[in-house]
Amino acid sequence: MAKPHAPAPTPPAPAPAPIRQQVLLPMIPTSGRGKELMEFLRKELGIPDGVRWFEVRFAMSEPVKVTLEYIPRNADDGTGVL
Repeated sequence: MAKPHAPAPTPPAPAPAPIRQQVLLPMIPTSGRGKELMEFLRKELGIPDGVRWFEVRFAMSEPVKVTLEYIPRNADDGTGVL
């Protein structure tokens, strides 16, 4: 006599997809709290003056990532520098 089959195990539910959200804060980097925050981050992260914009990314279990854009100026020897 054959043994009855055990029910197949239920596969685990898939992990939920991460949700991305961008929030615009009511501050601008030229005055008030926005200026204070920008100056603090520039100083702490060592961001030079010639930068047009910068972004800071904090992700769990990853190094902090700073992305920036600048227009290089020419040094005396013709190479681009900040």
